[in-house]
Amino acid sequence: MAEFRRRAYVALGFATVPFLLPFAVASFVEGRTGLGAVILVVTAFGLLNRLSIHRGGRFLLPYRALYFIILGVVLWGIATIGPMVAFWAYPVVIVTLVVSDRRQARWLVGSGAALLALAALAWMTTATAARFAMTFGLTWYFGDLVVSLLAEQEARLTTLAPVDPLTGAFNRRHMSAQLSHAIEQQKRGMGEGSLIVVDIDDFKKINDEHGHAGGDKVLSGVVGMLKRRIRKVDPVFRTGGEESLVLARNIASK
Repeated sequence: MAEFRRRAYVALGFATVPFLLPFAVASFVEGRTGLGAVILVVTAFGLLNRLSIHRGGRFLLPYRALYFIILGVVLWGIATIGPMVAFWAYPVVIVTLVVSDRRQARWLVGSGAALLALAALAWMTTATAARFAMTFGLTWYFGDLVVSLLAEQEARLTTLAPVDPLTGAFNRRHMSAQLSHAIEQQKRGMGEGSLIVVDIDDFKKINDEHGHAGGDKVLSGVVGMLKRRIRKVDPVFRTGGEESLVLARNIASK
């Protein structure tokens, strides 16, 4: 889900321009300069975030900060323009559930729901506030349900698949089966085997300086280098994090 969320955040950066820029222009034309300026700031940050992620894998502005800026714009709009602005809360909920991890998403949406409830009581009629609360709650519930199902499906497919999706090496589950097979072969006199363990030093420093996208490139590059330098019959496994393992068949360890 981490890669899916990153891609969703990049898509969000593109979407802010066609979806929010017209509202910024309309706000300036209608004389709401402050609201238009805030919408422009949100649009600019969304686009700059997208460029920053694309170039270095880093988030220029964490989504939680952008979320509360957007939420503030929605609350401001409800107070100054009217209850119709509250409809913008629905796509904000969906985006938050998609681009944030589950715990953070629930905390953000819950905080936003409390603030929106206060705004609804202050600036909406009772009937409008009740309808908004019902539809907002349904959007939150079903959005969270869909994201949870996607995460469970991804975890299930990752467990069943023999290949690590990031590096192209075999995963730990497939490694266990291959090692058991190699041990049985050695017991029956069908050839010995050796294990080569590869660990990347100071990998955390790489992530800190170049972002997770940079770290992912290093992991993929190391596995690619191993595959080019070893025999085709020797499988490469990703055992976890920055660690890899090569099973060298018919080579006795010294």
